[in-house]
Amino acid sequence: MQKIDNVSRGIDKLQVRTATVQQRISQNNERSFLIAVLRGGGGRFDKSIMFCLRFNSNHCLQCAGIALGSSYDEELNRMQSLSKEMFIINCKNYEEVSGKKIRRLVKTVERVSKKYNVRIVLAPPQHLVGLVTEMDSSVMILAQHVDDSVVGSTTGFVVPELLKKSKVGGSIINHSEHRIPSNTIQRLVSKLKELKMISVLCVKNTAEVKRYAKFDADYIAIEPPELIGSGKAISKQRPELITKAASILKDTKSSSKLLCGAGIVSGADVAKAMELGSVGILVASGIVKAENWEKIISEFSRSMAG
Repeated sequence: MQKIDNVSRGIDKLQVRTATVQQRISQNNERSFLIAVLRGGGGRFDKSIMFCLRFNSNHCLQCAGIALGSSYDEELNRMQSLSKEMFIINCKNYEEVSGKKIRRLVKTVERVSKKYNVRIVLAPPQHLVGLVTEMDSSVMILAQHVDDSVVGSTTGFVVPELLKKSKVGGSIINHSEHRIPSNTIQRLVSKLKELKMISVLCVKNTAEVKRYAKFDADYIAIEPPELIGSGKAISKQRPELITKAASILKDTKSSSKLLCGAGIVSGADVAKAMELGSVGILVASGIVKAENWEKIISEFSRSMAG
């Protein structure tokens, strides 16, 4: 009852129009959750959103972790300072997640994330973002790309402000398959900061780590293009790239956290990347094209959690 009372005090800070709270205990009786459907007034939330709050830890790693009493902007800001591990799945435009198939991946990610207490973020194909964000899932969604464009007459462009209104938490920037100029990168990182959205800046080598460290993106993900989709992990084929990139970020006093990707296909690859100085991974085909999503996502998650 005390937990319920604490929640009640928290939601007093919001102009709550409707609130439904249910308590359930997981099968192993080790985790308890409260599911709250909230509608905040004053423009804080565009619509009813389901959030899962874990009370046996300081924050909820497997979901947006909305602390009752915080605005959407405040909570996204808090998300960026959560436990530093980050597991991003880039779905690209793979057939395996086409149409409604993406729903099964979202549900799998959510289930595994809760089980291992690992923060897993999903970047669905751009045309499926709306389908995914309407699922009321606890999985944070990133865009695969965002344009330096504005709301209005900008046909075909992906606009940061509209992504946010669609409950997208941030974006990948400058992926090796969608490279953009340096000045555009800088403007996008600044825009996402202004909107309190997460930026994941992709680079192909340590020279670019050094070049872009000053932009202070939330994450810099190093992915040598020749290893992407190869099944040959950066952590084993080019381990020096990870250690040098980590050193550059430290020496330049950049606030960016290091991720790595390219060729990661096993939990051992993940564990080695973390050992070398990465705080997380950016993966695509190693997950999306796997025969058993639950098995491989669990394997990666155990390596990160362990």
